[in-house]
Amino acid sequence: MTGASCKKASCERASVRQASSRQSSELLNREPRRGADNKWVAFFHPKSCNGRLVELCQSIA
Repeated sequence: MTGASCKKASCERASVRQASSRQSSELLNREPRRGADNKWVAFFHPKSCNGRLVELCQSIA
C-alpha cells in the first residue's frame, strides 16, 4: 500500500483535563466530552499535530 501512515493516535491518561491543559496544541473541543466505552475524550486538531488526530482518553469513575 503506497502512502500508508498513521493518521490517529490515542493514549489513556489519568486526567484528560490536566493533560490537555498542559499541551500547546489546539483542541477540537474546549472541554473533554463523554466518548465510547464510558471514557472522557479530548482531541487535538491535526493541524497542530503534524496532520495526525490525537485523542486523549480517561476512564470515567
